[in-house]
Amino acid sequence: MDIEKYLSSYGRQEGKTFLVTGASSGLGLEAAKHLARLGGNVLLAARNEERLRVAVEKLKAINTKGDYRYFLLDQSDAASIEAFVKALEGEKIDAVIYNAGIYFPRKGEKGLTFKTNAVGTYLLSRKLLALYPKARHVYVGSIMHFKPGKKGFENALARAGRQREYALSKEAIRMIFHLDLEAGYDCVYVHPGISKTSIIRSFAPVIKRLANGFLYLFVHHPVQASLVEVVGAIEDRAKGQYVYPRGLFQISGFPKMKKALAYNQEEAEDLRGFLERQSA
Repeated sequence: MDIEKYLSSYGRQEGKTFLVTGASSGLGLEAAKHLARLGGNVLLAARNEERLRVAVEKLKAINTKGDYRYFLLDQSDAASIEAFVKALEGEKIDAVIYNAGIYFPRKGEKGLTFKTNAVGTYLLSRKLLALYPKARHVYVGSIMHFKPGKKGFENALARAGRQREYALSKEAIRMIFHLDLEAGYDCVYVHPGISKTSIIRSFAPVIKRLANGFLYLFVHHPVQASLVEVVGAIEDRAKGQYVYPRGLFQISGFPKMKKALAYNQEEAEDLRGFLERQSA
């Protein structure tokens, strides 16, 4: 199936404004491009201002009539989140895509992955849910997520290596989605399968070369992987749904939807308490 033809089946998005975090590269940028092609206005947020400037120019080249602007956001920094949300006041936003995240930070930065991916998403989404309670909120998880076990997230993180920390952070995002859906918000959970993105830039050079070679062979390009984020943001029927690739083992393919799976409420409440303590 042709990606452009697939997207066109969802209709034009003129007059709608989408906020995408982590939008200076990777899946966030590709999702922003798709939304621009559909006529939507896009607000981009990320840490690197130069990359954001380049990203905005790419969107303008796609659609000269859209409103494309950027905001600085470091999701690991509570002060940056506060400043970002304040800068958004007065903006009309129809959907938020919580795409920002990191994979393997440099050695010696244990805890940064969970702080950015889970604590940062939680803190940001509390503020944006309050500011935009009627908007669609799209939580971006991962095919690689890991349950914390009976002793909870805090205990699991204390024993986790870098890969396990990432998987726990993505399970936390899934739990955040369920908590917010239960609270009555218009929420969608998506995962993009596996794709080659710049999220591996923190890997050692040898690992990056191996990863690039493997990913090109077996998984889908970010242009296709990002479709789950777009569908999550624009499909009316997606509220309360999981959106994921329809291919084998959910690794790749065009988006598919299913009703959100049951979740462990005790585990979710444990996570809520832990995130509240971490973001205090």
